[in-house]
Amino acid sequence: MSKFKKIVQFLVVAFLLYIIVQKLINDQFDLHEIEQNLATTSGEIIDYYIIGVDSPRLTYKYEVDGKTYENTTSVFAKFFDCAETRLCIGRKFEVSYSSKNPEISEIDLNKEVLIE
Repeated sequence: MSKFKKIVQFLVVAFLLYIIVQKLINDQFDLHEIEQNLATTSGEIIDYYIIGVDSPRLTYKYEVDGKTYENTTSVFAKFFDCAETRLCIGRKFEVSYSSKNPEISEIDLNKEVLIE
């Protein structure tokens, strides 16, 4: 393998690692922001899809002071085969968010809201 190819491969791997580390750091800052300014509401799943072979994502919406926010998050296990059945769409769960920055949020899929 040529020296140039090795350098390009190294740079690609380094760039991907940088992106992953940056995402992890941002996620930790967001969790800290939520913990410091905790507020809760209910959120509704509005989309569920899989990226690649098995990287599930869901999008949810929630309302704070009359304004609607949306957020997308990774789900580490398939959620009731929702990509095929769409049965999770419309289900509501507790959402924790930052009262100072309501666009920063996290949905808790272990806390379904059955009655509002």
